[in-house]
Amino acid sequence: MDDATWFAAGLLVLALLSGATALDVGGPPIAGERTDEVVELRDGSDRLWPYTSKRHSFSSRTLAINLVVYADPATTRRLMTHRGDAEWQPTENETEDTDTASIANVEYDDSEDRLVWSDARGARRYTYVESPDGNGAWLEERYQLHDGSYLGARDHVRAYAARDGGWTALQAHSEHWDWFRLRHTVSGIADAQRRVEIDFMRTLSVDRVVRVYAGNGGTADGHGWISTIEVGTTVAALALAGPALARRGLDRLRDDARASAIALGPAVGPAGLYLAVRAVGVALETTFPGTSPKVFAGLLYPVIAVGIPASAALLARPHRPIRAFALVATGLGVAFVLDYAALGVAVLPIRAILHRAAVLVSAGMVAAVGATATADRWHALLVVACWAATLSLPLVGAI
Repeated sequence: MDDATWFAAGLLVLALLSGATALDVGGPPIAGERTDEVVELRDGSDRLWPYTSKRHSFSSRTLAINLVVYADPATTRRLMTHRGDAEWQPTENETEDTDTASIANVEYDDSEDRLVWSDARGARRYTYVESPDGNGAWLEERYQLHDGSYLGARDHVRAYAARDGGWTALQAHSEHWDWFRLRHTVSGIADAQRRVEIDFMRTLSVDRVVRVYAGNGGTADGHGWISTIEVGTTVAALALAGPALARRGLDRLRDDARASAIALGPAVGPAGLYLAVRAVGVALETTFPGTSPKVFAGLLYPVIAVGIPASAALLARPHRPIRAFALVATGLGVAFVLDYAALGVAVLPIRAILHRAAVLVSAGMVAAVGATATADRWHALLVVACWAATLSLPLVGAI
């Protein structure tokens, strides 16, 4: 193996070690036992712990609750799913002197498309609520909604409410499907909150949208403000329009795939396979909405695991090793950038960035060995082992 290949191998090892040890600045801090960290929804009303949790435990805190609709869960759902051209799809303590911020003082681009909500699938999360008499209970989400696609990018909302409460708490966040981790990566909560606010502001039955400071800004990109939505009395008149299926994400992916076709050989093959997997996954999910998206993920993942290195090795044969390495790494890098741009993802955790760098180096090494006429089976086994390690570490939670 020449010096360039050994140098690439060293870069891969460094990237993997860095990814396994780096701090994930985008993730939520671990919270201890709750003390007085509850928000009184209204004077004399329920008090809400303004976070979600993986379990019935304050120590497994995840994302911040960022919206509260003063309506029961069924009414809130109707507002989000049956409003003119909008169709949300279902997916499998403040006192009087609390600071508030009028939404009228916040700049928004009202030209944004209406959100299209449908049923969502997602991991189970809980939140905690206390009644005025001090009795507390853990709440499981009543339903989940999303705008977008499971195998692409989406805004994802979980809805919570006490049995007798006249309110619905929402946790809204933006996320995208990561084909290397086989799970969703949350890219933030502020943008999703803003989009849901705008959607409610366009609804005739909503009297007022105000942000109330809850101090729950310690998770993801939370800023500590909860949007409160006051619902009027004309809700029933809004359940009018039929559903309209959003295909914006798939259209963007198709456009990006066409743009990437200007490259040749090793640059196009692995990159095209990666973009095709994203596009086909979203298309299958849209065409067969009754099937779990994880079925399609399982069917398509071998294209990532086997198709990318195989195409890199085969298409690299007419090239010199260094050129093959550069073409494959550059092509895949462009594909990753196009993919995240189409998904609307602007911020990634450090571990995700380091892992993508390791993927580029590992795929480039496969191409370099494939282009080396004198490469023996030990070289091939080395690069295959590096590729397998690159794929395995995020699946077992090491990255």
